[in-house]
Amino acid sequence: MKRNYSVSIVFPAYNEEEIIEKTVETTFKAVKKMNLKKFEIIVVDDGSKDNTPKILSKLAKKHKGVLKILTHKKNLCYAKALKTGFKAAKYPLVFYTDADLQFDVSELPLLLGRAKDFDIVAGYRAKRHDAPHRLLISWAYNRFVNVLFSLNLKDVDCAFKLFSKKALDEIEIESTGFIVDLEILAKARKKGFLIGEVPVSHFERPLGTSKVTSKLVFETISDIAWLKKKIRKEDKKRSAENRKK
Repeated sequence: MKRNYSVSIVFPAYNEEEIIEKTVETTFKAVKKMNLKKFEIIVVDDGSKDNTPKILSKLAKKHKGVLKILTHKKNLCYAKALKTGFKAAKYPLVFYTDADLQFDVSELPLLLGRAKDFDIVAGYRAKRHDAPHRLLISWAYNRFVNVLFSLNLKDVDCAFKLFSKKALDEIEIESTGFIVDLEILAKARKKGFLIGEVPVSHFERPLGTSKVTSKLVFETISDIAWLKKKIRKEDKKRSAENRKK
């Protein structure tokens, strides 16, 4: 891969003491092999109550100047952690994935290879390693939101995405739940940004526990209704403005 990419890598993290050091060190090793022009790693600690902050502080000293730690004093939400990380990113390309090592950061070049053709390059899990009930929920969710928001994407919530900073700067993240990927993609499509997909690997979570609970399923349904209403309202406003021109 040619050294013509400058990338900000964002990790949202909450109570990840068991795995965060491995995540950061694995990422450094993988990224250095990519021969990027420039890169930075941004970890957003979303108010962790365990030893995550202490571990990150130690890592920041070790990787001074390249590892940036941003901290929320209290747990806000996954979406706001991403928003904080995206806002702090300084390079033209912004990549994010979760801190639980269910994805292989060394596959980032698969997304970079399509960056010239698309404003957003989204990974999709070629073979998903999750419990059967989660696979069923994911299948139903993707079918539903693709129809509702005219997306036609394989894996809306796959936490392995590359954005142009320009696209991110034009999309206001307003959600406070786990529909943040859906919100970004739906708003990006409305604004005319091009979205591409590439298959990526997915693994079982090696350490720590998932933050997804059954309660979030019901909250997500409410959030989807809010987003649809929000976008419909924006469409009407845009149509009214165009009629005035």
